[in-house]
This record gives sequence, C-alpha cells and structure tokens, in this order.
Amino acid sequence: MCGRYVLAENLAHLVKHELEEPPGEWDARYNVAPTQSMPILRRSEDTDTWRVDHFQWGLVPFWSKDLKIRQNLFNARSETAAEKPSFRAAFKSRRCLIPATGFYEWAGPKADRTTYYIQRADEEPLIFAGLWESWDGDGRANPLRTFTILTTSANQEMSEFHHRMPVVLDPAGQELWMQPNGQDMPALENLMQPLPDGSLKVRRVGSWVNKATNEGPECLGPADGRLF
Repeated sequence: MCGRYVLAENLAHLVKHELEEPPGEWDARYNVAPTQSMPILRRSEDTDTWRVDHFQWGLVPFWSKDLKIRQNLFNARSETAAEKPSFRAAFKSRRCLIPATGFYEWAGPKADRTTYYIQRADEEPLIFAGLWESWDGDGRANPLRTFTILTTSANQEMSEFHHRMPVVLDPAGQELWMQPNGQDMPALENLMQPLPDGSLKVRRVGSWVNKATNEGPECLGPADGRLF
C-alpha cells in the first residue's frame, strides 16, 4: 500500500539515466496524495529514449467512461496487474518508474492513528515500479495522463503495520521494467518482489501530514511536533 509519498530531492540528482532532455528543477514535495501531478520516468513514444513527464496519480484506464475510477486505482496489486482489465494493457506496453525519497503509512484505530515515515536504510532514493495510461473519454482536446504504483507483499519492516508495500526496483530491474514492449512476462513478474529485510528504516512522525492539503518539511516533523 502506498497512499502518500515524498519527493524531496532534485530530479537532476535523482535520475541516474540518460534522458531525452534534462528534467529541470523540481520543488520538494513532502505530502504527495492521489490526483496530484507528479514526475514519472517513461519511454518516449517518438524516440524510445527515457523522459520525465508530469502525470496525475491515480490511473484512469483508456476505456473508462469517467474519472471516478481513479479514486481506487492509485495502487495496483503486482500479482494480478498483468491480467486485471484495469491494468493489463498498461502492464504490456506502458510501464514507468516513479521516483520518491520516502513514503508514509498509518497504524492503529482511525481515531488515534500513528503515522510513520519509511525510507531506504541507506537513504538512497526509492524508485517505484508503475504503470501509466492516456485517457480522453470525455472528448477533451489533450488526453489526461495518469499513473499507478505497483505493490507487493510487505517485508519485515513493513509487516509491522501493513501487509503490502510498493515495488521498489534496483538499477538492473529498472532497465528491464522499462524495456520497450517487453513481453518476457515471467521476467517482469519476477521483479515484483518486496525489498530484502533490513533495507528500510521507519520512524514515527507527527500528525501534520495526515491532512492531504498540508505541505512542507513539517510533514516529517517529530511525533510531538506541529499539529493541524
């Protein structure tokens, strides 16, 4: 599960691959929520090189009649994405990478939830496996481009408070995932594994991040810090 994440690094430092054009400057984001526009990496449809684009988080399949579906498609189960109608076309030919520096999870009852920030133990960026789609179901002049983050079973650190976690790819996995029209489905599906135990570090943060409209470094503040 991944319903909020952080992208606090400059894209030029984070993307370790030759791109069609420089990614440009990027303002740090500390509370990214579904429906918001965020940078992803994908293959250019014209030149077959990698490029950075800003798409909305929450997948809208090309066949959808309206936008309501995206409220439930900000994550996709990697175990079924290759066959599920909402994701199978994108899994075959519209795969992407979503850069992040960390993400949030919650534990406990709704009335008294505890918020945790999760990042790599070595503080290197997290590169999530994702899928993207193009939708013009309402006849708009410019198609709406959207994405979803793939999830898999939790590793030891994540299992303390959730049974799912984002699929995080290493450099070799990123190359394989981004191969154009890759049809080696067993190889692609084999990438959909949790990070090894010990790869993540988790710390408790305050409730400022709980409100999706709150933004800024305060989101990573201590548990007894600023409240909304």
